Order: sequence, then C-alpha cells, then structure tokens
Amino acid sequence: MCKSILITLATCYFLYNWNNCLWPIIVTTKKELWLVQAGIAGFRSEPTVEWNLVFAASVVTSVPLFLLFAFLQKFLVEGIKTTGIK
Repeated sequence: MCKSILITLATCYFLYNWNNCLWPIIVTTKKELWLVQAGIAGFRSEPTVEWNLVFAASVVTSVPLFLLFAFLQKFLVEGIKTTGIK
C-alpha cells in the first residue's frame, strides 16, 4: 500500500537533487567537475551567451526526467491520488 507513496517521495527527492545548482558550485573548485545544471548557469554568466548551447544542454538534462516520469507515471499518479483520499 505504501509502495506508490514511497516511489513518489523518492522521485520528488531525486528531482530536488537533480535540479540542485548551488551546492555543486560551492563544493567543486574546477569547472570540469560541475554538473550539467551548474554548467548551464556557467554558460549564462559568460559575456557572450551562446543560446544554442544553453538550449541543447537544457534538453539533454530534461531527457532523464521525462524518462523517469514515463516509467513511473502509474506509481506517481497513484501516490498523489492516495494522499488526497480521506
């Protein structure tokens, strides 16, 4: 009964950590070690922004999230549905 709720919680935790941008910038000292999200932020801080690279990196970082949702959609909907029932 709690399987779908735990999968929903784990997915939300994964999404929070996947989109975390500040912590990798603070911890790492080299730009080569940055995660993709921090790299996108680094692209935007350059004097000339190459928007094609920013958009391409954004698509690449969103593909795993779409795949995660596609595979876990049944559990996510069930987990959200069961939390609203009294």
